Amino acid sequence: MGLSSTYSKVDPGYNGHLLITLFNLGKTTVTLHREERFCALTLFDVAPGARLYEKGTKQIAAQSVKQPRRSFREWVDVHHTVVTIVLIFATFFLALEHLITFLLSR
Repeated sequence: MGLSSTYSKVDPGYNGHLLITLFNLGKTTVTLHREERFCALTLFDVAPGARLYEKGTKQIAAQSVKQPRRSFREWVDVHHTVVTIVLIFATFFLALEHLITFLLSR
């Protein structure tokens, strides 16, 4: 899909949130869904006598990314089922209107 994550190590004794860096190296937008797998976690045994991490947790200020505005065609591609249903209903009501107009004109 063009997604790439960095491999990082976590020091023994670290206590805090783990941040995952993810890059989209492709040319298309990729949407991740809840519980979809996108990274890996490898655990290692810590040898006795290892020096534990004693610093505070890192605070990284996140900045929201503004999503590019979609073209109408992209919106239709994403919502094609809704568009199809609306077109079916519109066609049905237009045909019904023509039938009623025809019957009333007789």
